[in-house]
Order: sequence, then structure tokens, then C-alpha cells
Amino acid sequence: LGFLDGILTSVDRIIIGKMIGVTFVGFYSVSIMTKSYISQLSSFGTVLFPRLMQVYGKNEKIDDIKKYAIIPQTINAYTLPLLLGVIFFVSPLLIRLVLPKFVPGILAIQILLIDMFFRSCSPQAIHFITALKKQVKAIPILICAIILNIIGDFCLIKMGHGIYGVAWVASVISFLVFVGLQTYAMMHFATFKEIVLFFMEIITPFIYTLVLVLLLEFYIKLPNVYVTVIFKCLLLGIGSLPILNYINRKTNVISLVLDIVKENTILKLKRK
Repeated sequence: LGFLDGILTSVDRIIIGKMIGVTFVGFYSVSIMTKSYISQLSSFGTVLFPRLMQVYGKNEKIDDIKKYAIIPQTINAYTLPLLLGVIFFVSPLLIRLVLPKFVPGILAIQILLIDMFFRSCSPQAIHFITALKKQVKAIPILICAIILNIIGDFCLIKMGHGIYGVAWVASVISFLVFVGLQTYAMMHFATFKEIVLFFMEIITPFIYTLVLVLLLEFYIKLPNVYVTVIFKCLLLGIGSLPILNYINRKTNVISLVLDIVKENTILKLKRK
């Protein structure tokens, strides 16, 4: 599975290099760099994986561990869009200041934010399937994803969409992989209706934030580019408060994080 996932995440760069040149691989690489940082935020499931295995190992009852296939994805779905929205606004300014030669890669970063969102939600399903010793069932999903990725990249590059077309293909494939893995995982304990409602809950905060980001991008035009970015991020934060409040009431995750930060700050001050 790790080998196939490695192919899936690198095949786009191989095709870009082969079809339109290594210069465009360089432009595309700034989005890959951003993805590597965002991927760390999928650690909700990774950190919980040992506990999942321990709980399931006691009685081998799916009811004991099904929450591990739902809660981490839900937390990611409600907290990650705000960060991705901030990256959408900040990345163009940051790249123009720090890496001006990579400006053509800005749009690829913004498109791949979709890919980053769905990839952050996928590992938890893999962990759940692995706990059931059915990880081999995930192999066909990744093989199909690789084949579709190659075909999609080839077609869109031939149509003249370049690295932006490749970014769109990567985003769509990440969505399909997430749906495939999550559906298979939830089939072990949920009805079809429950699975559909779960996906609706996962996608709703993403769509909400996407619409908000696009509205801010289209309508907020101030004379100073720095003020514009700060103002957009501020409005995005305010607009995201309802979904953050919802997930905090449901899981208490934000309050827990704030409490940990507060406790660590107090400890550091006492040591000084």
C-alpha cells in the first residue's frame, strides 16, 4: 500500500517531466512542498492507530473501533478548510516575495488545496481496514487510482492545460480514493444511508469554505496587497467560526488544543 501510494503521489511529476519538461516539474514542485506540510495534519488518525489496534485486539469487535473511522476525518473536515483558505490567500504573495521564479506554480498550489483536503482524510480509513486485516482490499483502489491519474494527466496535458490540468487530476483522484477507501471501511458497520450522510457532513464544511474563499477573492480588492491578504484572512476566520464552533461542540477538540497550549505556556513561564 505504501509503495502504491508513493507511485500515486509521484506519477504526476514523472508525466510532467516526460511530456512538457523539467522546468514545469520545478514550477509544480512548490505545490508538492506545500502538500508535504499539510499532510502532517492527517496525524489525527496516525496517532490514534496504536490505540485502535489495542482496542480491537481485546475483543475484535468492530463496534469498539468504528469511531476511529469517523471522528478523525470529521475533525479534519471542519478544521482544515480554514488553514487551506489562508494558504490560498497567502501563497501567491509569499511566492512572489521569496520564490519569484516559481510564480507559474501559484495556481497549481491553489488547485491542489482540494487534493490536500481529501488526502488528509484518507489515512484513517486505511488504518481501520488494516486493523481488520483486510488491507489487501485497498490495493485495487490504489491501482485504479494510479491508472486513472496517468490517463487523466496525459489527456489534459495533450489538451494544453499543463501543470494546472495535472493539479486538477490529482485533486479529483484524491477525492475518489477517499470515497473508495472510506466507503469500504464504513461498509463494515454502517448502512448506505449512514455512509451518504457521513460524506455530506465531510464535504459540507469544505464547500462552505470554498465558496467563502472565492467570494473574498473576487470581491475584496484593496490598494495595498498586504492589507488585502490580511483582511481576506481575517474575514475568512470570522466566516469559519460557525463550523469551528460546531466541531468543538461535537468533539471538544479545539478546547482541548487550546487547553494544552495554555498549560504549556504556563509551564514555560514558571520555569523562567
